[in-house]
Amino acid sequence: MTTSSRPRFSVRAGLADAPGDDGPFEDVPAHLCVPLQQWVKDQLTYKGDSRNDTARPICLRLRIPPGRDRYRQVDYAVPLIETFGLQLLDVVDEVLHAKAAKDWAIRKLGEILDQAGSAYRVNETADGLEERVTPAVRDAVRQTVADAVAQSSAGSAADHLAAAWQAAYGRGPDPVRAYGEAIKAVECAAHAVIQPNNAKATLGTMLGEIKNARHKFTGRSRPRPETR
Repeated sequence: MTTSSRPRFSVRAGLADAPGDDGPFEDVPAHLCVPLQQWVKDQLTYKGDSRNDTARPICLRLRIPPGRDRYRQVDYAVPLIETFGLQLLDVVDEVLHAKAAKDWAIRKLGEILDQAGSAYRVNETADGLEERVTPAVRDAVRQTVADAVAQSSAGSAADHLAAAWQAAYGRGPDPVRAYGEAIKAVECAAHAVIQPNNAKATLGTMLGEIKNARHKFTGRSRPRPETR
């Protein structure tokens, strides 16, 4: 969750107007670049030496060429530390995915992103970044996934919902996959109720079933989350 917005002193004192754009910031704004680079450095170096075993696969996956240290030895960490902009976000995401950061460091990264007003956050499984969304929406999705897990008749709906969420809000969003996984989740949840005897049931066939026998089906709406 983002930290609560506290007006600047100059604004509270009436000396200046509130800034027109104070976040969430896409990309990596200037005020966030150095803190993120320092965070990457803390994870990829130890007592001044590069952790090349961790940094090497990240360089290879992101197609970033290695550098040389002061002894002319190949160094994979420094080029990652010196990235900026979207590439720096890619590096942070990969460091998380590689499980190269301890729990306290992951919490620190979350605080840095929150305080800087970043449009991104550490995801729930702490293995990557995702787009930041309002707590009400995130909580609603989490509850829906939990409900799907509790319903044995829903099949793998929970897995498809989780995959749709990651495809929609993770780094490098994939709207097509998010849509497809959401459709599969609905199909899994509805199959046992609407067409349990049709092994090849799809959302299309089930919608046809509902249309032809509306009197057999009722729905229940979920209360909307309160907004302030």
